[in-house]
Amino acid sequence: MAETTFGVNYDGPALDDGRMPVRDLAPALLALGELFKEASADLYPELPPPTLDVKATEKGSFDVHLILSADGMWDQVVDMLTADGSTALSNLEALVLGGGTLGMGLFKLIKFLRRRTIKTAEGSPDNPDLMRIVLDDETTLEVPTGTLKLYRNRNVRKAAKESVAPLKRSGINRVEFQPGPADEPVEIAVEDIEAFEVPSDGDENELVEERMMLVTLVSLSFSEGNKWRVSDGTITFPVAIEDEGFLDRVNRGEAFRKGDMLRCRTRIVQSTKDGKLRSEYSIAEVLEHIKGSEQLNLDDGDDPEVEAA
Repeated sequence: MAETTFGVNYDGPALDDGRMPVRDLAPALLALGELFKEASADLYPELPPPTLDVKATEKGSFDVHLILSADGMWDQVVDMLTADGSTALSNLEALVLGGGTLGMGLFKLIKFLRRRTIKTAEGSPDNPDLMRIVLDDETTLEVPTGTLKLYRNRNVRKAAKESVAPLKRSGINRVEFQPGPADEPVEIAVEDIEAFEVPSDGDENELVEERMMLVTLVSLSFSEGNKWRVSDGTITFPVAIEDEGFLDRVNRGEAFRKGDMLRCRTRIVQSTKDGKLRSEYSIAEVLEHIKGSEQLNLDDGDDPEVEAA
């Protein structure tokens, strides 16, 4: 039988006596077991799911030693997701918890991203086992392909969230995963809980794209939260204005006229809900406000202003 062992340590003033309520521990461990089951189904669908067993705890804040075990077939599968010769079971553990030669696992990636949006993801030119991702704040990093795949799996993310749920209890402020004796532990603290929230069903299969656009103003709304309507020359669509500097200029009385254009950085978020595709547009940054009269080289000062919605 293939197996690998790792540790989980819960810490906080509520655990100083080395005891932890079953109502806190049991759901978290069950979620951790479900996480590995879902992860294996995603990454190794041809293999039977592994099981997670509890080993005797040791003295400390509250230590749990867990054994991830699986059918002997797992020992025969190597090099499926990495080129380091590790068995599939070892790779599965590393892709969830980190450690070994894989580097960043699922928990560390969730903590690092803190719900920032992945803008682009493409294969690393230097390593076929890595993906290079660019975030919405232009941060760039490389992560194992399997780790990114797990991050995008809704069932895996839900299980990861539940496995750190004890942190929501008063007096428990840290959970630490120890992949192996030589590996750096992954620590999840109370302030990291928000990062583990799973996007709502409306954000399923979410795709975020940013592009430079030139749009014509169709109608404006000066009420907070209302959207402007613009046209790209083909379609007319509503946009949310997120550029605070531009909105400040609008509030100070910047004039708009029919035919005005905006050269802007636009964010497009596509998602599915109930099987239907929807797209939402927002203007993240206005780079230039092009006056219609100037662009058309008109000297007639009587052009009507764009009408507010």
